[in-house]
Amino acid sequence: MVDPTLPVWCKIAQDRFITRNADINSLAIACNVLARSVALKTFERNVQRILDEFQVLNQAIHTKIKMSQEEEKKLAPAIALGNELKCDLLLNVRLFEKPESSWNREEYDVVYRTLNDEFEIEARYKGIEKQLDFIQQNSQFYLELRHSEKMNIYNWLIIILIATEIVVAFGKKIFPGDQNDQETAQQ
Repeated sequence: MVDPTLPVWCKIAQDRFITRNADINSLAIACNVLARSVALKTFERNVQRILDEFQVLNQAIHTKIKMSQEEEKKLAPAIALGNELKCDLLLNVRLFEKPESSWNREEYDVVYRTLNDEFEIEARYKGIEKQLDFIQQNSQFYLELRHSEKMNIYNWLIIILIATEIVVAFGKKIFPGDQNDQETAQQ
């Protein structure tokens, strides 16, 4: 909305953005901040979806102490999506790059800061960042858990192989005649 009599350059009132002058730069800044807000909303939804999956995995581990194959299959995509979201958020969205016009003129900077504050861009970003850090910590926990389970299996296999070797060695001590020696003697 445009109000040339507005005492300040712009303000938000009753869910409306009011400015003294609706020029192309003000509109571009408003569009830029709205686009960032929409991007953050998408990130918030995706992060929540990952957190929901981790909550299910946490409950499964709490009750069974071990992940089923189905749960393990869900783990890798959740970890990958968390990593992808973190990279996209840091590299592609560029939430804190101010539009060039806001650097050049104070009134455009006021528009930018007013809209940024209204849509809580920085606070929402920090919330997503904390959630993504939590997802990374959960990912590390699950990967260490899987590694531990696999190492337990390998340890048991090694124990079985050593026990088999011991049994074979005792068998040779108890029954000193080797079958190859008996076959050679018969010929």
